[in-house]
Amino acid sequence: MTLKQPQIVPPKRRRGASKAPHLKGMLQSFEGLMDVQQYWVHMTLHARNNAVITINKEKRQIQYRSYSTVPVSEIYHLGVLGYPALSSGKHYWEVDVSRSDVWLLGLNDGKCAQPQLHSKEETGTKKKYHSHIKQNVTFQPKCGYWVIGMKNSSVYNAFDECSITHNSSVLALSLPDRPSRVGVFLDREVCTLSFYDVSNCGALIYRFYDPAFPVEVYPYFNPMECSEPMTVCGVPS
Repeated sequence: MTLKQPQIVPPKRRRGASKAPHLKGMLQSFEGLMDVQQYWVHMTLHARNNAVITINKEKRQIQYRSYSTVPVSEIYHLGVLGYPALSSGKHYWEVDVSRSDVWLLGLNDGKCAQPQLHSKEETGTKKKYHSHIKQNVTFQPKCGYWVIGMKNSSVYNAFDECSITHNSSVLALSLPDRPSRVGVFLDREVCTLSFYDVSNCGALIYRFYDPAFPVEVYPYFNPMECSEPMTVCGVPS
């Protein structure tokens, strides 16, 4: 007599159970975004010493002037500041970058000083910002910049520094989808600057922690060489 082993039938999974952890994470991200959006700030935009940036104050748009005769490789004030200065408390703003294929967003100490070149070899080398940010300039906290950026429509970086050695560090960021709207939240009480993908349920993109923020900092917007405008979103009515 030959006995066959009975076939094991796995129990049926509850419909939607495998998606529950993902949905829970999305809900938590959305709730976190709602919490910081209550600190939305009013601001005005100003381009300091800048001959290649135009600002449409009515539409709150920032745009690179592609017809400028100034070589981009020689421009060190390519950026716009938001006013007034942020010296205390919590502050939130959003930027529509859906039409941009390159951008930088974050904070500046208000000086918008010339970024430092990495080496003598790079001095005098004429290269485009959007493809050679790491080689040409240092958008780092020690230079007065706390920023993240996108280049080539799909490459994302955070320009930070090592908390131990304080050496400059360009960190590659992995995002599931291209953000069309980015939220920025400064909490001076806990010394953090956070970036959220508003178009992806408020998922956290990156967070700076810097207990040495200057007394005054300013929202910073840089369209780089993109001729399409970025828009600083107004406070919802």
